[in-house]
Amino acid sequence: MFNSEKQILIKIILFALLLMPSLNAQDKSQELIVLYNSRQFDQIRAKLNTFSDRDTSRIYFLFFKSIFLKNGEQAKKNYEKVFKNSSGRLKELAAQKLHDYYYALGFYQHASQYEKYYTNTDIALPITNQEEKEPEPGDKFFNVRTAFVIQFGAFGLKENALQRQRMLSAQNIRSKIVKRMINRREFYCVWVNGLSSIEETRKIADQIKNELKIDYRIIKQ
Repeated sequence: MFNSEKQILIKIILFALLLMPSLNAQDKSQELIVLYNSRQFDQIRAKLNTFSDRDTSRIYFLFFKSIFLKNGEQAKKNYEKVFKNSSGRLKELAAQKLHDYYYALGFYQHASQYEKYYTNTDIALPITNQEEKEPEPGDKFFNVRTAFVIQFGAFGLKENALQRQRMLSAQNIRSKIVKRMINRREFYCVWVNGLSSIEETRKIADQIKNELKIDYRIIKQ
């Protein structure tokens, strides 16, 4: 009887020892997620530098390492790997990163495939200094009050949005820059006012797309 109880105790101890690395990894992952949510990136970098070889082989390490990569294409590949091989909050974070990557490039349909994996908390705040006024006779595709807007690009840098705005302006197409908070990351979006119906707005958007070779997304105001 004593031997039987001893064997059970040994099995419990061994199981606990095997479970400890997994629990430790979960603790580290949760700690990094908390830092990420509070945007404490310097602390994340410092934590990653203290991890062991075992830790660096884990999927959560790949995600947090990738946020510091300067090579956006490589980071995207890493996020895809994390997205396919993780679950829970980590999968949501990878989905957000992939959504933002494709959204910034203007691949809106591809970006939208990831939206179902997380709660979208978009907030649109206009930051343009351009005055709202009646359109001039030479302006194309601009109405002061419309039900829809056409988004011609979303950029991480405001200067890139200004370049897109200048491209449109060269064709007498008035636009404004709007700052959108997408999953706690700022994007500078270039908006052109549409018309009262989505069908009419799409015709305008397609015409501009054909003229300037730029993709778009229609947004209801």
